[in-house]
Amino acid sequence: MSKRVMAILLMSALTLAIACGCKNNDTESTSSTASKVESSVSSSTESSKQNDSKTENSKQSESSTDKDYEEMMSYVNKLSPELTEEQVYEILGEPDERYGSGINRDCYNFGKYTLRIINFNAGAEIYNSETKEITTIY
Repeated sequence: MSKRVMAILLMSALTLAIACGCKNNDTESTSSTASKVESSVSSSTESSKQNDSKTENSKQSESSTDKDYEEMMSYVNKLSPELTEEQVYEILGEPDERYGSGINRDCYNFGKYTLRIINFNAGAEIYNSETKEITTIY
């Protein structure tokens, strides 16, 4: 809708510029003003296209993040603290990374989310790498 408003305003400015130019019989001034308005219209249109492209990329990113989250949650819903380490591996497969000394963590990466299985399934948490937020599952 903002594109339409901008186009209407710019076309109105062009019409006004042409009308003023004809009144003064100054054709050079009119063509100069008209070209400036046309340039402004094309610049505005190009800017709108770039903004649309950025919005589309943002939506695609959010969409992939939502898919990552949904995939991760499909696994999380199968987990419980009663499962053995082997049963967790059957559900999740081999971890993407392992680390820790004292407190061991098996990490499964899903986009910006990491599912951490702590101390051989004594606990589980989700880490969001963008917000640095940790959500404890059990």
